[in-house]
Amino acid sequence: MPHGDHPSQAGRARRPVTLARASLLGLALLVPGWGQSQTPAPLDLKPCRVDGLGREAQCGWLARPLNPDGANNKDAEIRIRVVVIPARARISKPDPVFFLAGGPGQSAIELASLLEGRFGRLLNRRDLVLVDQRGTGQSAPLQCPTVSPTRPLSQAVDPQEIQKDIEQCLKAAQALAYGDLTAFTTTHAMQDLDAVRSALGAEQINLIGGSYGTRAGLEYLRLYPNRVRRLVLDGVAPPDGALPLSMGADARSALLNQFDRCESDPYCRAHYPRLREQWTELLSRPQLTISGRHPVTGKSERFSMPSGWLWEFGRIALYAPEVASTLPHAISQAAVGNWSPFLGVLSLMSTHPRKPMAGAMHFAVICSEDMPIVEGLVSGVASPDFTGDALKAAESALERYRQACRMWPRGKVDPGFYEIKPSPAPVVLLSGGADPVTPPHHGARVAQRLGALARHEVVLNAGHGVMGLNCMRDALFEFINADTDAKAQSVRLDCARNLPAPMPFIPMGAQQ
Repeated sequence: MPHGDHPSQAGRARRPVTLARASLLGLALLVPGWGQSQTPAPLDLKPCRVDGLGREAQCGWLARPLNPDGANNKDAEIRIRVVVIPARARISKPDPVFFLAGGPGQSAIELASLLEGRFGRLLNRRDLVLVDQRGTGQSAPLQCPTVSPTRPLSQAVDPQEIQKDIEQCLKAAQALAYGDLTAFTTTHAMQDLDAVRSALGAEQINLIGGSYGTRAGLEYLRLYPNRVRRLVLDGVAPPDGALPLSMGADARSALLNQFDRCESDPYCRAHYPRLREQWTELLSRPQLTISGRHPVTGKSERFSMPSGWLWEFGRIALYAPEVASTLPHAISQAAVGNWSPFLGVLSLMSTHPRKPMAGAMHFAVICSEDMPIVEGLVSGVASPDFTGDALKAAESALERYRQACRMWPRGKVDPGFYEIKPSPAPVVLLSGGADPVTPPHHGARVAQRLGALARHEVVLNAGHGVMGLNCMRDALFEFINADTDAKAQSVRLDCARNLPAPMPFIPMGAQQ
């Protein structure tokens, strides 16, 4: 996160051309829903320090209307936080790279140090622009009250405690000066993003989106197709995907694929010969009695929960193949009453950043954009139709959203939001074959709709997120750096296609 802005002679000397244009020209905006006349959009960028970065960045704020669609508060404003990591070259390319964070609810700026390393080659000649999407980070944040990581596990799975958490989150968000939760849609956020583009003086931009950031990128492409030079979508979350429902069934498919992989591997099959049978048996129980040590406090706990929660536990572990490789051991031990390995797997996937994901913003987006599909309220978009175990898996993921969205205010969503049309700019779509939440079938469908300039690459043994793989970083650099669309289309993307899957975890004492 940025520290306080401060002047620096060195920072001013190295300010890229696009930043100078933003400060000197104060270019006008034409933003849908915010008047029809040209409106100055000052973005006074100043040298600053950002946590984790080894060099100076440029930071600023951009004023935006809180809710262009609102009848009573069109004059209310929020401030959007912008950080630009300048290109290393004194004369930079005119088309910067914008990164769209996931979630929804993740701060792009808090990922600055990670992204600087990941996109190091792009930063040689292009600025990297990080915008905290409205509701996240420092841009009118919508954080839920913090839940202590030491809270007993029994409370984490108690429906009444979950309901209480949601109610407190809603109350805290609505008490804010900018607490009109109908204003925090993806469409409004992408209008903000284009305002930043205009203020920077960039005619076109390159967009890289991960997870929910892919939905944001698709919406920007829909609203401003001629402003997009290149688009990268990693872990495609389509606007018509009804993710609260589909991700449960997708996680089930990913977990069953893990069972298939174990059964086809002699080493894994020898140590876990009854893996699928044990999982089925656990799910057949109405309630599960969980006993083990809390992964943070180390205290022994014992509590009950519905067996359907296992699908959620499995989904969390499947995000990273290295963690998913421990699931056979965790499941086999749970089947005989030892839940400590399973709880340990969950702790591997639990992170405790200084600022967690913005929960109230997350619900604002999902309740406005996804739940209407689930409820059959969006014309022409069908909710996924599941039966049997797939329905049970979907329902286990969906119930928390049902609880929240019964009470959450919903923003207006243009019917066109759910449509994906052919792209005038080259697009790369990336999918992990073992991804439990945005698997390849989402990417394949979106690529088909985007048309001839879209290319879809599947890394069979990767999980949620592919662009971080070393060779893929180079491929994406070549894609964005290509001078022409034809050259961008010819860049090879199959460098990680043969990435091996992690070997299954076998405890030391059990190895033969």
